[in-house]
Amino acid sequence: MLALTGKAIEGDVLTAVEVIPKSEIQQSIWSKYKKDVRYQWFFTPGTGDSKSFEPLPSQRSCSFKVRFEDIGRCLKCECIVTDVFGRASEPAYAETAPVLP
Repeated sequence: MLALTGKAIEGDVLTAVEVIPKSEIQQSIWSKYKKDVRYQWFFTPGTGDSKSFEPLPSQRSCSFKVRFEDIGRCLKCECIVTDVFGRASEPAYAETAPVLP
């Protein structure tokens, strides 16, 4: 699961945070076998209710600084975790409401 910290407001920084399972066994497995975490940020090309997202080029870190041109758009971060055996998880997503000025 993925959550975003920060606010969808121009100038603020959004950070994708992995929500790690709470049980001791799950946390142990997570810390032992997680190898790589990849992120990709997306945006809605127009304003309004459209939920079709396009990738933001070169935005592949867990954090994203909300820009002027993002006002009115929804932003989404995708996270894929790879384990030490090369297996990739299903993508996890976190999405914002339309960005405010």
